[in-house]
Amino acid sequence: WEDWSSIMKVQKQLRKQYLADSSNPKLREDYIIVSLYTLLPPRRLEYCEIEPIQKQKFNNLTDLNRRTGIYYVWRTTKPYFYFGEKSCKVPTLNPVKIEVPSQLKQPISRLLTYRTTHNKSPYLFTEDKNAFGKRISNIFARFNMDINCVMLRKIYLSDLKENKTYNESNEKMKQIAEQMNHSQQVQQIIYTKKD
Repeated sequence: WEDWSSIMKVQKQLRKQYLADSSNPKLREDYIIVSLYTLLPPRRLEYCEIEPIQKQKFNNLTDLNRRTGIYYVWRTTKPYFYFGEKSCKVPTLNPVKIEVPSQLKQPISRLLTYRTTHNKSPYLFTEDKNAFGKRISNIFARFNMDINCVMLRKIYLSDLKENKTYNESNEKMKQIAEQMNHSQQVQQIIYTKKD
């Protein structure tokens, strides 16, 4: 078991490596992937299904495409991830919109440029869910950590609980559950470390 501060050290180390060699596409992707799971409440593996779309095209999508799609909306002052209410493993009542952290805007923009010239995949990342999950584990293994997506979710919520951020009736916890794509009940029972 790792604590959240150890996880954040990995993210900071990857940021330093990326800033030292920002033209390295694998390093850029590793930094973005770990940052998506550390700077935002960690979701399941849906990030491998993110389709980049310009804001203008997103505005013209049909209701069905919005409800069932997962998008990175860009060419806007505040890029964001959009998870349609029927797009994920646990369908939600409403779509979930998560603003992209400022330190990821430029690396994701570079990734999109790289993708358009080197890979014609419609997705931000090219791995399927199994390969994407293994990639997360492999990134942390380089730092001598046995971590996967589920562990990141548990460690994140356990850290909130240990730091007294966790409160069952807290509106923030409801928002976090929605952003992580699970119910508050699942969040309390499954994803937090028991004392």
